[in-house]
Amino acid sequence: MTKEPVVLKRIDIEEEPPEKICHESGTSLENAIVLTANQPPGTNKMLIHLTAIQKEYQIVHRMICACGKLGHAQIMMQMMIEKQGKKYDVLKLRCPEKGNTWTIYFDITDVLKHVPQEEQ
Repeated sequence: MTKEPVVLKRIDIEEEPPEKICHESGTSLENAIVLTANQPPGTNKMLIHLTAIQKEYQIVHRMICACGKLGHAQIMMQMMIEKQGKKYDVLKLRCPEKGNTWTIYFDITDVLKHVPQEEQ
């Protein structure tokens, strides 16, 4: 039985993302995919940040592209923004087959609480 794509709303950086993620996940700041980091004290802070970035790429790889293929989207741009006291990673994606572009947002506020200010 084939699993249907899910709309991803929240995930801890240590969790395994769903096998198929709907391309409607994280399409605005209001419905950004929230990344959390429930790490024990003493965890390497740079490792937390790198794990979060890796999780974002893993999610993109499991996303259904505009052309309907799994993991087909290409990352064209990545940047961090701050809005109303929250921090977001913004990824612009492109379907190499159809040429469509779209943007996904990750709320990384919780993750960055664990990272020293100078490393952000």
